[in-house]
Amino acid sequence: MNEDNSTSEQRLRNIIETAPECLMILAANGSIQKMNAAGLALLEANSLDQVPDSPLYSFVVPEYRSAVHLYIDDILGGNCDILEFELVGLKETRRWVEMHSVLMKAECDAPPAILSICRDITEHKKSEAQRRHAQKMEAIGTLSGGIAHDFNNILTAIIGYSNILKLKLKPDDPIRIFVDQILASSERATGLTQSLLAFSRKTALSLRSIKLNDTVKRAEKLILQLIGENIEFKTELVNADTTVVADSGQIEQILVNLTTNARDAMPDGGSLLLSTEIKEINNEFIRAYGYGKLGVYAAMNIADTGTGMEKNTLDRIFEPFFTTKEIGKGTGLGLSIAYGIVKQHHGFINCKSAPDKGTVFSIYLPLANSSTPKPESNDSGVPQGGTETILVAEDDLEVRKLVVTFLQDFGYTVVESEDGEEAIQLFQQHKDKIRLLLFDVVMPKINGKEAYDEIRGLSPGIKILFMSGFSTSTMINKSIEGEGLDFVLKPASPEVLLKKVREVLDK
Repeated sequence: MNEDNSTSEQRLRNIIETAPECLMILAANGSIQKMNAAGLALLEANSLDQVPDSPLYSFVVPEYRSAVHLYIDDILGGNCDILEFELVGLKETRRWVEMHSVLMKAECDAPPAILSICRDITEHKKSEAQRRHAQKMEAIGTLSGGIAHDFNNILTAIIGYSNILKLKLKPDDPIRIFVDQILASSERATGLTQSLLAFSRKTALSLRSIKLNDTVKRAEKLILQLIGENIEFKTELVNADTTVVADSGQIEQILVNLTTNARDAMPDGGSLLLSTEIKEINNEFIRAYGYGKLGVYAAMNIADTGTGMEKNTLDRIFEPFFTTKEIGKGTGLGLSIAYGIVKQHHGFINCKSAPDKGTVFSIYLPLANSSTPKPESNDSGVPQGGTETILVAEDDLEVRKLVVTFLQDFGYTVVESEDGEEAIQLFQQHKDKIRLLLFDVVMPKINGKEAYDEIRGLSPGIKILFMSGFSTSTMINKSIEGEGLDFVLKPASPEVLLKKVREVLDK
């Protein structure tokens, strides 16, 4: 019988010692009395001698110690509860744990003790934080895109009417200088909305095959001008094909933004390294960073030896208008623009940094396949009018009045409607006259694409030009870009819109 008890006890000890999760017994004052091998590993202890009688609180991150004290008191009161907090091991490694505890039944006059099971949930917390961050960024992007869309409608009216006024003024009219100031301010506002659209991944791209190495080489001269003489600049370009499908102007914009930030982080000088490499995103990468898509990518790394950033700053660097710079020294849009551009290219961007240890930004763009988009044409000729009848559908009154005004000024006959539903009815009444549909994409009741599809059923050859404050990324979702249909992005000047109208009519 004694042998059986001894065997059972040994078996129980083996089970406790080999358990994959931390098992420990705490005294009423929170000191650790016993702990298995998994617990020792969690606290980064080599043997039990380093742990017994040590207070658990000494391993708890300071901001959670009061919560752990209250938790221990609660367990001693007879409750059974769970608590999540951070531990710091003997080697300074921080880990999140989930603790389940119960009060052990005391034998005779033995002091009360607590049995606790601690599970390492560090990876779970990391994934949860990354998911929340992604959701937050998506929400901010949606908000930014919506604001930019509405603001683009306002800017379309301001720029349009200012251009019409300028056309009607004589070259020596003193009022022209005020009109020019309005247009200049409107252009700056347009730049702001384009920045917000870039962050929200709703800006238009001119995609074509480019070699990332060539883009870096072209940007070198500009980077040297930006960083100044007290910063050593080097490039290390991979000896491989770095062809990606991208908007070279937007990629250069990323380089400018990141280089400017690196320069500002090294006010007393330092070194800046711009390198390229071929990088495979595999399951290990996805587990480490919590995002990614399997495949081979051309990567671009921008590394500086600057002041670096703490974790709280790192968590927010891609948010629009977030900046650690002094008032007037930065808008907080540079990194958010870079984030949006990379995402719109179906790529990924991450950042590694620590205080006084510099910063490394890494950008991953999918390597190109054999199918390559053709570059868009950029005709800069003088706008021409015409005599055709155009059906305009635009829900924003000011924009609609503007479009109708300058189309009529250039000889066109215009039939106007305030939404897609009314546009269909008006087309049925005037279908023998109408030669072009000029439709906003987003409208109440029936959107522009749905209205066009119904009208196309009545007149298969009808020509269409879409207007939108959003970009091709939104239009793809509505099958516009996918069908190769023409569009013009707001805010468009009268010249740009007139050229596009003439181009579509003359096809």
